[in-house]
This record gives sequence, structure tokens and C-alpha cells, in this order.
Amino acid sequence: MIAGGTATFTVIATGDAPLSYQWKKDGTDIAGATSASLTINNAQESDEGSYTVVVSNGAGNVTSTAATLTVTPAPVAPTITTEPSDQTVTAGGTATFTVIATGDAPLSYQWKKDGIDIAGATSASLTINNAQETDEGSYTVVVTNAAGNVTSTAATLTVTPAPVAPMITTEPSDQTVTAGGTATFTVIATGDAPLSYQWKKDGIDITGATSATLTINNAQEPDEGSYTVVVTNAAGNVTSTAATLTVTPAPVAPTITTEPSDQTVTVGGTVTFTVIATGDAPLSYQWKKDGIDIAGATSASLTINNAQEIDEGSYTVVVSNGAGNVTSTAATLTVTPAPVAPAITTEPSDQTVTAGGTATFTVIATGDAPLSYQWKKDGIDIAGATSASLTINNAQESDEGSYTVVVSNGAGNVTSTAATLTVTPAPVAPTITTEPSDQTVTVGGTVTFTVIATGDAPLSYQ
Repeated sequence: MIAGGTATFTVIATGDAPLSYQWKKDGTDIAGATSASLTINNAQESDEGSYTVVVSNGAGNVTSTAATLTVTPAPVAPTITTEPSDQTVTAGGTATFTVIATGDAPLSYQWKKDGIDIAGATSASLTINNAQETDEGSYTVVVTNAAGNVTSTAATLTVTPAPVAPMITTEPSDQTVTAGGTATFTVIATGDAPLSYQWKKDGIDITGATSATLTINNAQEPDEGSYTVVVTNAAGNVTSTAATLTVTPAPVAPTITTEPSDQTVTVGGTVTFTVIATGDAPLSYQWKKDGIDIAGATSASLTINNAQEIDEGSYTVVVSNGAGNVTSTAATLTVTPAPVAPAITTEPSDQTVTAGGTATFTVIATGDAPLSYQWKKDGIDIAGATSASLTINNAQESDEGSYTVVVSNGAGNVTSTAATLTVTPAPVAPTITTEPSDQTVTVGGTVTFTVIATGDAPLSYQ
């Protein structure tokens, strides 16, 4: 056992009671050691030896076999002689904490981060590879042996961001400008400050072109080429993709060769104003009414559908291109009222006439003049029947039928309701077929005259 510990020897014996016990060390009685157990507190090397016990009663005694007590020196608890030190590393780097401790072997180690055991971190050194911000914290180590343990002072790990090399997020774009114009190339880059810039044309540094933007004023054909920019910081550099500058000749301003002309249209109709212009493409157009832009009217023609009086006014068009603009002469739109279609106010009425008589159908209609008329019998046009009245002289049974009239003008037409013509036969006048004959009678006698006649009934006689 270890020095300072407690050793206990115990014997178990049988026999008639009472049993008495006497413990001996190296054959010598130990005073007061007269029970079945012998306890040695705070054992030291001097207590080492051979221990026996004599067990006795009225019938005799027996001595135990010897038991040896070995006392080993007390272990030395660990002591830290070199504490782990604070570490600062760049993100992605490696940090190593080390402790040096003395004390009886074996020594065991347990590293902790912010007081929490780090799994598997059980050696005198703790190495953190690919350190990141999440690894920052307070690191300690507990050193332990059989005699105790000791905790190191805390060592702090600080992880600084890795330097970020430049990265271009927005490349310079191709530029096309008119001769004399201004071209601007711009780059947007990220990375650790400070960032420096160097623009190049066709691979050659441009003197003084050291900002994120390159502006070329009064661009001319010699300025055409391939432009790049190198963005640099302490961590590295990156070159942009090439952007091309194209310088086009100055454009020819527009000229109107055919002006828009005045237009007159009926209400509800469609009217179109057109302009013809020359000049460098693209040409853009903006029509105006009474000097005010018309939304969406941006082509060479302006069409107004369903024209109304409010559309009347003075119309012009501005033709533009990169070189300038020109305004047309004004064209006037006049909107005339829409014609009123015919409406029949008095329909033709049914007619009944005697054969040989005269029948007249009449219609009365309103609407914009001139009104034209076409009478029909049983749906068939009657030749020459083109007035508001239709007269049928010497009507016969063959004239019977259904009569309508179509009234028309520039705005439309309307058909009357049908009027029926009925022709009754002409009445037959009486004709005497048997005349009354002479009669001779004696005075006082009776005489009878008789006539026989034909004709339409009723016949009356006198």
C-alpha cells in the first residue's frame, strides 16, 4: 500500500468461545492488537513486516500464516512547470498549445475549451489544424496522476481572418460610343483593402489609370481596343476579362422627307398620320397632340382608332437619333359627326282595293339625307319603286302579296314591317235577261209584269 494509507489484516476462526486474539509483528506481540482485525493507520515504511495472529480458547491456540505488509512511497502529484501560452493564427492555419508538467508517472492529460473536455485531446500538446473563428476561446489542460491533478492557466486562441485576395464581382463591359463621345469602363472588386488598380489598353499600362473607373473623353478611332484592369492587394491580384471599345462615326441627324398630312375622319372611324424621315439608324419617334407627348406613340405612323371629337387637334412628330432631332410640320385632325342611320317612324299599312283600283303604300323615315328607298314584293325588288310611296294602278289579283321597303343612307339601312295588298273582284252590274212583256187585261182584271236580271247580289228593283 501507499505510505500514509490504512492497512487492515483480518482473521476468521472457529472454536469454542470465548476466542482471544493476539497480533504479532515479526513475532512480537503488538500491544492492544487483540481483536479479529488489525488496522494500521497512516502506514509508513517502519510498519512493513510479517504479521501473524494467535487465536486461543480454553482448549488451546492456533497461529495464522504470516501476512506481509509492504508500504510504498506516496506518489508525487503533478506540477506544471511550463504553462500553455496564448496563440494567434490566421484562419486556416495551425495552432499548438503545449504544457510541461512533473510528477509521478504516468501523467494523463485532458485539454478543455471554454471548460469543456475536447474529445481525444489527451496528450501534452494540443494541435488545432485549419483553425477557424469557431475555434477561438480559452484553452486549459488538466494534468493527472495517482496523487492528484492540476489545471493549467488559460491560454487564449485568437483566429484572425485570412487575407482575402481581390475578386472581381462586376467585370468591365464592352462600350460603343460615337466619335467625340465619352466611354467609361468600371470594375467592381472585393478583397482586403487597400485595393489598387491598373488599367491596360491592348496589354499596355495606361498612365494614371489607377482607379476603379476608366473614363475616355472625346473618344476617337485610335482609342478603339481591348481594355483590362489588374486589381491588386497584399494577398494577390486578379485581371479582369477584356472589354472592347468601339468608336462609331458621328451619326447623321434626322431629316423629314415626307411630312404628315391633314386628316378628316368620321366619328368612330380610323385615321393614320405617317412621317418619312432619313438619318442614321436607329431613328426614334414621338408623336404629340397639341404639343403634348402621346404615350406609346413611338413609331413612324400614328393610328387613331374610333376617332372622336376630343381627338381633333394639331399633330406633330419628333424624329430623333444620336445626332439630334427634328420636328414635323403640324397636321390637323378634323372629326366629322357620324351619319345617322335611317329609322322608320311610320310603317306602310295593309291595303285592300277592288280589282282595277289604285293601292298606295307609304313609309315615313328619318336619318341623314339622302335617304334611298327600295320597295319589295314578297322579298323581290320592284323595279323603279325607289320613292317613299309605292302606287299600284289598276290593281289585279296578281298584285296581291307582302310589300316591304328598305330605307338606306350612308350610315346603314332599315327594312319596314310587311304590308299586305288584298285585291277584291270588281262588282258585276245588273243585266236584264228577260224584259217585261206587253199585257192586255179586261177592266177589273189583274195583270203581272216580270223581269229577269243577273248581276252581283243584292239586286234591287223599282
